[in-house]
Amino acid sequence: MNELIRVSLADLRNLGLHGGATAHLDDGTKVTLKRQFCTETRQGYIDGKLRDVEYILYYPKVYPKIRTIKRDNVLIARKSNETKGVLYFVK
Repeated sequence: MNELIRVSLADLRNLGLHGGATAHLDDGTKVTLKRQFCTETRQGYIDGKLRDVEYILYYPKVYPKIRTIKRDNVLIARKSNETKGVLYFVK
C-alpha cells in the first residue's frame, strides 16, 4: 500500500532538533529549521552597515507556506497539486 504520511508541526521541530534541515517556501525563500522556530537570512543595516541578519519565523505561520523540506540535500517532504496543498513525507 502506498500510504501518505502527513507532516505535522512536531515533525518540523524534530527535524530542527537534529539539524541540517531546510525548507523552501512557496515564494522561493529558504529557511533553516531550528528546534523551536525557523530562521531566514536577509540583508539588514546594523549600525549603518549592511550585514546578514537572521529573522525568526514561528512554525504555525510558516507551515502553510512550505513547499519542500530537505535534510542534508535529501528530499524529505513536499507539497504538490495532487495532494491538494498538504505537506507529505516522500517515500
